[in-house]
Amino acid sequence: MTGILAIPVALKDTLYVASQASGTQWQDVLSILAALFSALLVYVAWATLREHNRPYVTLYAEAGARSNVNLVIKNSGNRAAYNVSVKTDVPLESVYYSKKPEFKLPFVTEKTQPFIGPDQSLSSDFDVLPWRYNRRAEDYQEPCDKYTVTIEYWHKKRRFVDKYQLDFSYLEFMPWGYSRDHISDISSSLKKISDQLPGGMIHNLQNMFKNVPSKYQRDDKEQNVDSSIEAEDAENEPK
Repeated sequence: MTGILAIPVALKDTLYVASQASGTQWQDVLSILAALFSALLVYVAWATLREHNRPYVTLYAEAGARSNVNLVIKNSGNRAAYNVSVKTDVPLESVYYSKKPEFKLPFVTEKTQPFIGPDQSLSSDFDVLPWRYNRRAEDYQEPCDKYTVTIEYWHKKRRFVDKYQLDFSYLEFMPWGYSRDHISDISSSLKKISDQLPGGMIHNLQNMFKNVPSKYQRDDKEQNVDSSIEAEDAENEPK
């Protein structure tokens, strides 16, 4: 900012030296031009600073971990946004909730949000990928993925209206599978290994079942005992 303001001063001095060297009487004209140029630079610096210190609210969709699609309103600016309203040229279309209306909750875009802080986002469920882009289904219809979005919001006395094209078609190429929790997989593998070690739960259960005779072993043992008793009785019978 200081460097920008110093430019017209240096320019004025340069023009003054040039006018003195040429012997012309343009000092007043050059002073006016330098003042106008200085005022222009001050305005540009002020407008740039004002544009930087403001909220920036956008709407987009993102795929979640379980093949669901979320609508997200995010303020990526460094100032809070108030009374945020989102409108689309046609209603946002959810294939899943059109077939399951009893499960539908209001979208985040259906309500005016009174406050969204800097770097804060609000989201809601919107659709399910296997339902939205299941081209093998007999009743499949191409969903509406392109919308004209108008977002209106306020910061203090300033009103902002942003209008742009929103395209959801990239969601079709997102993976539908459940994301794997690698930490959980590692923990489960370690638990299986520890259970197999001496002192582990599975190891103790295996030893316990090894020490319990099976039904066939008990039957064979009972038969051997009965045979031994019968043999002893036969030897003790009088001849």
